[in-house]
Amino acid sequence: MKTILFVCTGNICRSPMAEGLLKKKLIEEGITNVRVISAGTWAYPNTTSTPEAIQAAREKGVDISGHRARPLSREIIQEASLILTMNEDHKWEVVQLVPEALEKTFVLTEFSNNTLKKGGVRDPYGGLLEDYRRCLWEIEEELPSVLNWARQYA
Repeated sequence: MKTILFVCTGNICRSPMAEGLLKKKLIEEGITNVRVISAGTWAYPNTTSTPEAIQAAREKGVDISGHRARPLSREIIQEASLILTMNEDHKWEVVQLVPEALEKTFVLTEFSNNTLKKGGVRDPYGGLLEDYRRCLWEIEEELPSVLNWARQYA
């Protein structure tokens, strides 16, 4: 089984929304042998997602209300087949922990080859619900390339 790991800062907004949305899309496509997880570079264990992240995800038919934050670790990085970070800083924090992970670690927008979004996906933390909706929309725009990768193992 392949594992896709999404990484952001606190693992309470961007990465759990990405995790939930990709899980939904994999189910819709009948892809059952790709696991999706998430973690944060500065996550406090067991913290819930923000109410705005939960609401924005719910509007897309995704329930992340049971999500609990998980700190990024060497073990999580090593078990992942593909690591997708929300920005360059997250990518280099992954590689700092596990240097050999460089070849499987990409900023989400880099993996999708989105040259207009080189900086990655903006953090909505502390913003309005509309900021979270926009963030989730940005993530969803990048997922076709991730689904293509997952289809190789279906």
